[in-house]
Amino acid sequence: MIYGISMRAFSILFILISFSVQPLGAEENRECPSHHEGPIAIFIDPTDEEIELMKRENGEDDFYTIADDSLYYKWEAVEFLKKRNVPYCFTRNEGHEFTGKGNIRKYSIKRKCADWCLILWNGRNEPVWVSAVDIIIYDNYLKGID
Repeated sequence: MIYGISMRAFSILFILISFSVQPLGAEENRECPSHHEGPIAIFIDPTDEEIELMKRENGEDDFYTIADDSLYYKWEAVEFLKKRNVPYCFTRNEGHEFTGKGNIRKYSIKRKCADWCLILWNGRNEPVWVSAVDIIIYDNYLKGID
């Protein structure tokens, strides 16, 4: 125990803080702009309030298990995107605009996902909400094949 926190909880907390300071691709800035004109994957991280709510709803130990699993799948999703040269970024922002086929569409992020998730946009079709666990099934979407 460290300051009353189990070692597992401390480890996951350390990982969460590390990702928030330098997200997965620390070699470059992955902060999201609010406007997108081409294909992008936008990782949506829960706010501090949403994290506290998840802790209350799931219990402290289960929350850290969920967070640990989410970070693993987030890493896998980033690797999947890198192999396909799909740009990605991380945010907690509430809305994003996507310009495609000459028009602007704005989507709200709040309450579209239970915890960690992402928005995929191939630059042509409607953006889709995706769990990082399921990202591989969107390979055709990212290629623009429906």
